[in-house]
Amino acid sequence: MEAPLSARAVTCGVVAALAVLSLSACTDAHPAARRPAATRADPTGSPLATGVAPATRAKPASCQSPPRRSDQFHARHVTAGWRKVTPDSPSGFFRQGNVSADGSLLTVQDPGGIGEVRRLTGDTLEPVPTPWPGKSLGLAASGERLWVLTGAGQDKYGLGSREAGTWYGGPLASGGVDVDGRGPWVMAGDRTMRWDGRAWRQTPLPDVGASLTGTTQAPWVVLDEEARAPLAQWTGRAWRLVRVPGVKGKWVQLSAVVPTRPGEFWALGMVTWDEEDAELEPLARSRLLALRWKAGRWSCLFGPTDEEGNARFADAVHDGRGGLWAVTHDGELWHLTDGRWTRERPRETRHVMNPDTTHADIMELAASEDGRHLYALGRAVWRLGQ
Repeated sequence: MEAPLSARAVTCGVVAALAVLSLSACTDAHPAARRPAATRADPTGSPLATGVAPATRAKPASCQSPPRRSDQFHARHVTAGWRKVTPDSPSGFFRQGNVSADGSLLTVQDPGGIGEVRRLTGDTLEPVPTPWPGKSLGLAASGERLWVLTGAGQDKYGLGSREAGTWYGGPLASGGVDVDGRGPWVMAGDRTMRWDGRAWRQTPLPDVGASLTGTTQAPWVVLDEEARAPLAQWTGRAWRLVRVPGVKGKWVQLSAVVPTRPGEFWALGMVTWDEEDAELEPLARSRLLALRWKAGRWSCLFGPTDEEGNARFADAVHDGRGGLWAVTHDGELWHLTDGRWTRERPRETRHVMNPDTTHADIMELAASEDGRHLYALGRAVWRLGQ
């Protein structure tokens, strides 16, 4: 079965290096970044795992898609509780947010395709200099350390560290694979690495990864759309392939996984398919999709059919209270708490002259590990409740 129109995208390989610095050096004053040395990369320890855990089976194996106009979320519109804390980026977006325990945010600001690392403390946004200005692709962070995935003009990805004000680089992986970072985890193609406080420890994925999701303590990987299953879960000892229910005649595409309570998590994205018009040309259709796993079984929630084929959850994070926040394709923020869904849109994302017209200004979410500090990232940065 050929993939739907909404899924026919070419993944471009990037050439990157990974650098690390002390977060304590990013508070008040920023020393100028020195040129990277070619040696003394972070140490590599013994592997976390040398194989993968047995794959899970989807129970049930499939979910029934309800009638086209059926909306199983019943999300109630509420007044937005998010506050805009940065000006709009002149071009491009904020992305790749990592939130520390004190609530400060590290992010990549991407004006005009040029990625620069920024730190937001309170309402103050300041640069974090690196030896590769304009090349930052992603971030990972743990304690006093920050790793910056960068496109440093090399033919391989690299892993580096900063000591005594100097950045160091070393090999990580060949170019042409997806890379991502979250907490102390880094993903590169079909493997991951975790910083254990002293060294990087590698472990293989059951298939090629597309992005990291979940939390530091309960990480997940959204796998490449050509993978045997959409998700991989870290069991504490190895990664395992996680199968989800299928939907007859449609494709399930997931964007994020959120652990909410012990033994419970949600996987969010969309279900998509093609229909033909009178000239037999394919037309993309989609519905919001949320899959809940609890007590070894899946349940499915569908939104109404979007005749334009755009509806999807783009990202999601936990709220620290057993619920989750999600952002849709058009920048609307949804909250699941105590089994009920609400939806809200910050005032700044509405058109000034026509409030019914909205801008897709929010694309990603970021949360601290305890869920006390939450941010929405896109054209600007919003903070929840402060």
